[in-house]
Amino acid sequence: WDIFKRHDTTHDGYISVDTYFDKVVFEPKSTVGQALFALIDTDDPDKIEFGEFVQQAVCTFACLSPAEMLRFAFMVYDKDKSGVMEVEQLHDFIWKLHNSDVSNNVQHAMQDLTLDELGRLPFDSFKLLNKQYPQVMYPLFRLQQNTMRFVMGPKWWASKLRRLEYERVHRCAILQVDVSP
Repeated sequence: WDIFKRHDTTHDGYISVDTYFDKVVFEPKSTVGQALFALIDTDDPDKIEFGEFVQQAVCTFACLSPAEMLRFAFMVYDKDKSGVMEVEQLHDFIWKLHNSDVSNNVQHAMQDLTLDELGRLPFDSFKLLNKQYPQVMYPLFRLQQNTMRFVMGPKWWASKLRRLEYERVHRCAILQVDVSP
């Protein structure tokens, strides 16, 4: 609450999306970051209220696993939800993710893509790209890390994630118990 209140300079119960990026997580606003806010059901896409800040912008994003982060990023640019990304969409994604500052390593990675027979990038190849060239998706994961770092801190999030994993595992175990006579 203190973080949100500190940045709600107009005292109207909202902070701007720009403020979130510039002053809360200290990250440049990217298309993927903005897509996170597009998932939030707000009346004004340029600002968020406290509940939206906590539930969506911070908790949901901070609690995504690396695989879920990749799926989220892929979905943002797989506009037709076909399960494949056109090469142009991927280039646009990378360009925007890196805020137009694409290094030689990232450019090399883009030349080493595993495309399908129609020249598109399936999600499995997108995951492989991240595994072979983690610097390509680094800004995405840095945004998540900075969200954790500047909102509650890494220790708090590590504890929260362990607790969530424990609950998930035990909930699944309970659902798999055979109760037949």
